[in-house]
Formats: sequence, structure tokens, C-alpha cells
Amino acid sequence: MIGEWLGDFGIQGDNFYPQSSEPNYPSQPSLAVIIPSLDEANTILRVVSKLSIVAPRASITVVDGVSSDDSREMARRAGAKVLTEPKKGYGRAIRTGIQSVEADFYAMVDADDTYDLSVMPRMIELAASGRLVIGQRYGKGPGHGMSVSHSFGNRVLSIVHRILFGQRVNDTQSGMKVFPARIARMLREDGMTLSSEILVVATKLHLEVTEVPVRYSVRHRNSRSKFSFWKDGIPVLIFMIFSRFKRKSDST
Repeated sequence: MIGEWLGDFGIQGDNFYPQSSEPNYPSQPSLAVIIPSLDEANTILRVVSKLSIVAPRASITVVDGVSSDDSREMARRAGAKVLTEPKKGYGRAIRTGIQSVEADFYAMVDADDTYDLSVMPRMIELAASGRLVIGQRYGKGPGHGMSVSHSFGNRVLSIVHRILFGQRVNDTQSGMKVFPARIARMLREDGMTLSSEILVVATKLHLEVTEVPVRYSVRHRNSRSKFSFWKDGIPVLIFMIFSRFKRKSDST
């Protein structure tokens, strides 16, 4: 019953995450960057170009949600591998990208050029120890890209995560994360719930979570946020609550 109810919100009812053994990373672990994109022709070329500079050894895959503009062409022009994912969903796009390339570590970043990618090398360095690294957005004044409503919604979701899981994370919904393949292989969510699922899986695997401050800038005038608190935030809340009590029932 609860699985069917959660399914109405695009949340997977079966959230049992099996344990994953600790891997032996090679001396030069591989990194794959996944960029979900929808109608971001004005910014995707800059994002891919910047990533090519700060993470030159990484493979870069753009997963396009059937954009109506030139996003795919611009991403190819910048040198990225481009996939088209006709099924809707932020998590769906990221999982499609992950499934398309084998790597020791994965990074995800938005296509709207709002994140300061100069911190990516530091995030990769920290993730190399096997932890989950989150780009914690910050910024004040006219150059700060997060709206008041999004800032409020993100704060609420982060507080709920802290209460449920006893883990202090200030920006659970950040679209900039680096994590080991152990986490990537266990992801199942298709919607915005994937951001919280990454944290839930990290907790299940007893992995350390580290946040790195990242400057978050105002988005391009022709770019719009894909996140809505009522459409996406409520399912995230339900997912976190269900995952917490599912985890508790599995341990009893």
C-alpha cells in the first residue's frame, strides 16, 4: 500500500539498499562527470568547457531531456558525450548518465552555470578517500543565484534530514556532488528525490559526508530552475521519512 502511495509521487517504494563491499581503488581512479540538461543552450558550452579545464582527465556526459533548443549541439561542440533521455526526471537523467560509463567516482553538476567549478579539484581530492562530497552553495547580494523560496525550501529539507538521520548537512539539495561508484550503483530514484537518496545511501554505507563551500551565482536570464518545492520538495520530504523508518524497521 505505502509503495503504491509513494509511487504516485514518483518515489520508489522498495528502498532497501544492500551493503556494498569496500573497493580497492587504483592508483589513478577514474572520474565521470554527469550533467543533466534541459533547454540550457545558453550555458552548457561554458559548463563543459570549464569542467574540461578543472578536471581534464574526467569523462563528461551530458544527459539531455529532449531540449527544444540547441543544448545537445552546444554540449557536443564543447567536447562532451551527449545522451538523450526521453523519460522525465532529474534522477532519471543522472542515473542514465551513470549507467552509460564505468568509473571509480562520479560527479554531478547542473548545466545552468550557477556553480563555481573552480572548487571541483578540491572536491575530487576529498572524494578520493571514499567519502561523499557536497558543494555547499553560498552567496549574498545581487550575484547570489538562489531565490528566497528555494533557499527556504532547501533549509527545511536539510533540517528534516538532520532530524531524521542525525547528520548535519547544510545543503542536501545541492546539484554539485562527487561520490564513489559504491553509491552510484545503488541509486534508484528518478525524480529530485535522488539528491536525498545519495545521502541516504552514504549513511547506509557509513561513508563520511563533507561539504565544500561553492559560490552560487545568478542563473542566465533565459534559464529557469527546474525545482519546485510543492512539486518536488514534498516528495523529497516523504522519501526521507519513508527511508528513515524503512531503515529502522530493517534493523529490528
